[in-house]
Amino acid sequence: MKSLLNDWQHFMRENKDSKTVAKAVIYIGDEMLLLLHERGWDLPGGHIKQEEDIIDGLIREVEEETGLQVTADKIKGPVYRAGHMSVYEIRLQLGAVRLSDEHHDYKLIHPDDIGTFKMSDPFKRAIQKTFE
Repeated sequence: MKSLLNDWQHFMRENKDSKTVAKAVIYIGDEMLLLLHERGWDLPGGHIKQEEDIIDGLIREVEEETGLQVTADKIKGPVYRAGHMSVYEIRLQLGAVRLSDEHHDYKLIHPDDIGTFKMSDPFKRAIQKTFE
């Protein structure tokens, strides 16, 4: 019985979000992927689960939100950090985006056009870091 309780407690910790957030600036070819939700334009990613490796969590979040399959060797960074958020760079050659229920649209844009999109300043600074 004690083993079952320990397994349940471990399961609950693994499936609970931590304060850590991992986001990704994803380039598909020469264009960058932006996701749209009710608060504006967003970068793929989200909260990492407790006891989850940040790269594993980023891979999970990107797949959940975009349907894109990413491997750790495609992830560079973090290229930017702010508070509990780390932003990574991912470069892919191809990719068919399938949105989750969290977002209702996406765009592939040239990085020079980022100024025309309503998005948080930390996201814009992170995107700028991928140009350097």
